[in-house]
Amino acid sequence: MFNHSDYSWNHVSLKEYALLVLITLLLVPIQTTTEELFFRGLLLQWVSKKVKRPILLAIIVGLMFSIGHFANPEMNKSIILVGLDYIVAGFALTYIAIKTKSLEITIGAHAANNMFLALFLTTDDSVFRSIPSLFKVANTEPVANLIWSIVMFSVFYILCRGKIKKEEAADKDQLIA
Repeated sequence: MFNHSDYSWNHVSLKEYALLVLITLLLVPIQTTTEELFFRGLLLQWVSKKVKRPILLAIIVGLMFSIGHFANPEMNKSIILVGLDYIVAGFALTYIAIKTKSLEITIGAHAANNMFLALFLTTDDSVFRSIPSLFKVANTEPVANLIWSIVMFSVFYILCRGKIKKEEAADKDQLIA
């Protein structure tokens, strides 16, 4: 949005793009659901046996999530900034899973993010590399990406507040009953 000259049409054929859409719609939900079930399902429950504070729990599981992505090629841009970007994502998704007591929102958000990247944006230094996305990004800026992630996950958390308030109300009702 701010560096529009870094984005260019990828000149993919309709046939290539249709195949990408099909593969993305079939495989990305499997990939992201598997990650969510492992990190925010299994690991979150395991760590929560020892750690009870939601923020600390989200930090620990968020770090585990980010470490799982440190082998991605985009880490070559800046191990600190791109690493922080993954940590922000891991923390935010974990915290939302804790507060909503559900994985459905995080599974959907993770799948939507990865599908958007696969279908619309590709760079030579990302996991997706040269797939036939609609746009090619010439230069990714780790600082801008990190800031964007912080803003987007903050907005996403605010949007999730309705479900979080319902869970908190249900917990109060259980305590009273």
